[in-house]
Amino acid sequence: MEIRGPYVGAQGRAWHSEHFNCSKCDGDLSEGFKEVDENLFCGPCFFDKHGERCAKCGLSIEGNAVEALGKTYHPEHFTCTKCDAQFSGGFNADEGKPFCQPCYRALYMPRCGGCGDVIDGITKWISALDKEWHNGCFTCAVCSCPLGGDKFYQRNGSPLCENHAKTAMA
Repeated sequence: MEIRGPYVGAQGRAWHSEHFNCSKCDGDLSEGFKEVDENLFCGPCFFDKHGERCAKCGLSIEGNAVEALGKTYHPEHFTCTKCDAQFSGGFNADEGKPFCQPCYRALYMPRCGGCGDVIDGITKWISALDKEWHNGCFTCAVCSCPLGGDKFYQRNGSPLCENHAKTAMA
């Protein structure tokens, strides 16, 4: 078929301008298009049919995207698994799920057997009596003298210094 008059040429083919339309929605392609298997698509239809999908909402991603943990997200949907806050810096992951640093600390970092606070990765700590302890919190349950690096005893799961262990056993 011969085209007479104004036409649109693209991809080595020619169309009457009124027929240069999206293969899915029949919308005008004069502002741009994508081709897949000789079918032409407007941007929204291309991304809807062939684009990346957000791992959180399942909708297609047309603009910026975040790729993390083997998945792709809309930037506003890459959030903490627990509190749903957007990440302002780094994040931690457990079992393929992203967490903000405060939530990760609260959920996965060990807690001190003395004060109950989180023991972070840069703090010196002691592992004793099936618990983790800040160095300064591993003290005698009676007199509170520090036991870190010294000999200690235990009674009913509590650490004791040598002096109080002797009186507790007497």
